Amino acid sequence: MIVTSGKNLYPEEVERVLELHPAVETAAVLGVPDGKRGERLVAFLALADEGATRAALTAWLRPRLPLFKVPRLYARVVDWPLTASGKTDFAAIARLWPDGCELLA
Repeated sequence: MIVTSGKNLYPEEVERVLELHPAVETAAVLGVPDGKRGERLVAFLALADEGATRAALTAWLRPRLPLFKVPRLYARVVDWPLTASGKTDFAAIARLWPDGCELLA
């Protein structure tokens, strides 16, 4: 669970909605420290469409999720890390922030 702006958020919900977007293959949503909000949402994405933008993803999510659940930051992950069992390695993704991924403009 992530606490952002005093509200509890389960990242799995946001990840499932992001994965419905045609440009997104896989998503992981993590919280990064933020002095104002407690934690700020970052959506780490493996993209099927390299032309996806932060603005387009945000606009697509807004009618589907409450505003506090819409990430403001999106990061492209080229080599998606997996555990030995083939699941997303969230610890490895967290270590990519901020220098090991490409922020979407």
